[in-house]
Amino acid sequence: MKKTLLTIIAGMLALALIIGSTACIHIRIIDHNTEETPSNIPYTEPTEPTLPTPPPETPPQVINTIDYPLTVNPELVPVYEEHDLTYFNTLCADLTSLAKGNDFDAIKNTYDALCDETLAISDNASAAYLNWCQDGGNDTLSKIYQDADDTALECFDQAYIAIRAVCEGPCSSQFKEYVGEYAFNEYSEYEDMTEEDLARNTKINELVADYFAATERYDAGEIDMYELNDIVGPIYLELIQLRTQQAQAAGYDNYAEYADAEVFCRSYSTEEAEKLHAAAKKIAPDVYEILYYSDIYYMPDLAPYYDEAEMLTLLKEYAAIIDPDVLSSADFMINNGLIDIAQDTKRQNVSFTLTFDRTRTPYIFINESGNEDFSTLNHEFGHFTAAYLYPVENPMVQGSGDFDVLEIHSTGLEVLYSNYYGDIYGTEVAPYMEAYELINLLFCVVDGAMYDEFQREIYTHPDMTLDEINQLYYDLCVEYGDPYANYYWWQQVPHNFESPMYYISYGASALASVQLWDLSKKDYGSAVSAWKNLLSYNGHDSCYMEALTTSGLATFDNQQAILNALWDAVDYTNKYSVYSGSNY
Repeated sequence: MKKTLLTIIAGMLALALIIGSTACIHIRIIDHNTEETPSNIPYTEPTEPTLPTPPPETPPQVINTIDYPLTVNPELVPVYEEHDLTYFNTLCADLTSLAKGNDFDAIKNTYDALCDETLAISDNASAAYLNWCQDGGNDTLSKIYQDADDTALECFDQAYIAIRAVCEGPCSSQFKEYVGEYAFNEYSEYEDMTEEDLARNTKINELVADYFAATERYDAGEIDMYELNDIVGPIYLELIQLRTQQAQAAGYDNYAEYADAEVFCRSYSTEEAEKLHAAAKKIAPDVYEILYYSDIYYMPDLAPYYDEAEMLTLLKEYAAIIDPDVLSSADFMINNGLIDIAQDTKRQNVSFTLTFDRTRTPYIFINESGNEDFSTLNHEFGHFTAAYLYPVENPMVQGSGDFDVLEIHSTGLEVLYSNYYGDIYGTEVAPYMEAYELINLLFCVVDGAMYDEFQREIYTHPDMTLDEINQLYYDLCVEYGDPYANYYWWQQVPHNFESPMYYISYGASALASVQLWDLSKKDYGSAVSAWKNLLSYNGHDSCYMEALTTSGLATFDNQQAILNALWDAVDYTNKYSVYSGSNY
C-alpha cells in the first residue's frame, strides 16, 4: 500500500486531538414520567439487594491546596499566532539542495531544523484548536483552526518531499543510520499529496465544522433530533464518500480496512473484534437496565464538590500513594501549568489530552460539568502520565498507533484512584461513586462494540442511504437489548463524523480496565504493576494484544475470563445502584 501523508497525518491528528476524550458515554437519561417503558423488556428487580441512598457526608478537608490558575510555562506551551512560512520554505529548499551532495553534517543539521520547524507549525494548529475549544461557538476561531490545520498538513507534505530526497541521495546510508530504519522507510516510501488529497482533507474539515455547528443548535434547543438528522445526515453521507475515496487512493477496498491498518494500527482482526461484540451483547441488557431504571447516573450528586485547586491537590496527594512515577507526572503538570480546567458555557463540551510535539509536552483541557469532575481529571491525567513517562521518540513519523492501548492508560488510572474514594468522597458515598465509574466502563464496552458494528457496516457498504443508516442503528440497538432503541441517537456521537472507526478503542480499553478493577480488588499492587506495564506501550505499534498478555490480562479470545470480570463489575454496579422509585 502506498505511504501517503494522509495515512501518517490522520494518526497524528487523531492522537493529538482525540485521546483522552471522556465522551464515550452518549446515553439518554430517561424520564419515566414522560417516556413509556417498552413492553418488550419489562422492568425487573435487581438480583442484588438495593441499598438505601446514603446522605452526603462532610468529606475530609483538603488542606494546603494548590494555587489555581497555574502559571503556564511559555517554553512548553505555544500561543497561536499566524505562522510565517519563510523559514520553513528556506529549510525545505536547502535540504533538497543538500541532498544531492556529500556534506552529511549539513544535511543532518538542516533535517533537524526542518523537523523542529514542521512540528512547531503543527503545534500552532493544536494551539488554535485549544482556542476554539475555549469558545466553541466562535466561527472565527473555528476557521482559524481549519486554516492552521490545512497549513500543517501542507507543510508536512513539503517536509516529507524534501526529506525523501535525502533518502535517494548519496548520503542515504548515513541518513538511515541517523534516523533509524523505521523512519527512513516512512520517508523513502512517501508519495506526494495530490491537489485532490489536499482538497479532500479541507472538505472533510469543513464538513466536520458544519456538523458541530448543527449540534450546537440542537444543544441550544433550536432544532429537534429530526431536524438535526435532516442537516447532519447529508453531511455524514458526504463524509463517507470522501473517506472511501481516501482509502481507495491508499490502495484499500474500503475505509474500515484502511482505518484498521493505517490509522489505528489494530493488532487484532475483524473476526477477533467480533468476539468483543459477542461479549458486549451478553452483558448489554443488564447494563441498559441499570442505566435506564436506576439512579446511578445521579450518584455524583451525592459527592462533595471540589474546586479546581482542591481537585489538583487530591490528584497529587494520591498520586504519591499510587506510585512515585505518577507523582513525578503530577509535579511536572502542576509546576508547568499544563492543564486548563474550568466550567464555562462557551467552552466546547469536551475533555481531552493533546501533546505539543515539538517539546514532547502533554496538555490537558477539561470542561467541568459537575461532581464527577475529579474522575474526568484523573482520566485525563492517565493520558498525561503515559505521554510524560514515555514520550514519542520521533513525532515526525510516529503518528499512527494502536489507540486501543492509549485509552487503558486513562480509564486504568481512574480504577486505581477509585481505591481511595473512601478518603476522597467519604466511606458511605465511595462505593456509589465506584459503581458510577464502573457503569461508565461497562457502557464503553457495550457502546464501543455496537458503534464498531455500526461504522464497519457503513464503511464496507458506503452507498447506504440515510434511511438505511438510521434503520441500521435502530436494528443494532434492538440486537444489543436497548429498550429505548431509536433511529437517531448515532448523530449525537461526534466520533461518527470526526474520527470514524475509533470507537472500538473505547470498548477494547474499557474491557482491559474492568479487568484491572477486578484485579485491584484482589491484589491492588498487582493492578498498579499491570497498569504501569501498559503505560510502556505508547500506542505507536500494533500492540494491544501483546500489551494485555504481558500485563496478565485476558484478550478477546479468552471469553470466559473477560466475561467473569465483566459480570463481577455488573454485580458490583447493580449492588450500589439505587433503583427508580426509591426515595433518592
